[in-house]
Amino acid sequence: QSTSLRGVVITGCCDVITGCCDVITGYWDVITGCWDVITGCWDVITGCWDVITGCCDVITGCCDVITGCCDVITGCCDVITGCWYRDVITGYRDVITGCRDVITGYWDVITGCCDVITGCCDVITGCRDVITGYRDVITGYCDVITGYCDVITRYCDVITGCCDVITGCHYGVL
Repeated sequence: QSTSLRGVVITGCCDVITGCCDVITGYWDVITGCWDVITGCWDVITGCWDVITGCCDVITGCCDVITGCCDVITGCCDVITGCWYRDVITGYRDVITGCRDVITGYWDVITGCCDVITGCCDVITGCRDVITGYRDVITGYCDVITGYCDVITRYCDVITGCCDVITGCHYGVL
C-alpha cells in the first residue's frame, strides 16, 4: 500500500474498542480517527496526507505534490483517475482500474474482489463478500456488517491477513 505507517506493527497498536490508534505513536488517534501530521501519517486537522512528508496533498487528496499523482515508489494515487498507481503484474494497484489482479492476490480488475487462494473475497469460502466488500465474521475474516475483522478484537493476523486475537495485528493494507 505505501510508504505510510499503515499496517506497520511496532508499538501502540489500534484500540480494541474504536479500532483506531494513538496519535502520539503515529498510529490512529482514538479521538479523531485520523493520522498524526508530525509522524507523516494522516493529518488530524485536514484528514488528508501531509504535503511536507511527501504523503497525500491536502488539496488534491492525492500524494506526490510535484507530479500530482502516485507511483510504485511512493504508493500514492493518480490525481485524474483517483486510483492507486499500481500495476497488477508488479503487485501494485492498476492505475487504470484501481483494482487488484486475482492471480497475483491483489484486487481482481474484473470482479473487484480477491482470490480465494490468497485469502480474500467470497463469504462462502471464508473470504471477502463480493457484494459488501467486507469479510465474514464467522470465518474469522471481517464482519460483513461492521467492516472490521474479528468482532472482539477487530484486528487481523499478520501472516494470513485475518483476525488474530493474540497479536491484535493486521497484515499490511487491505
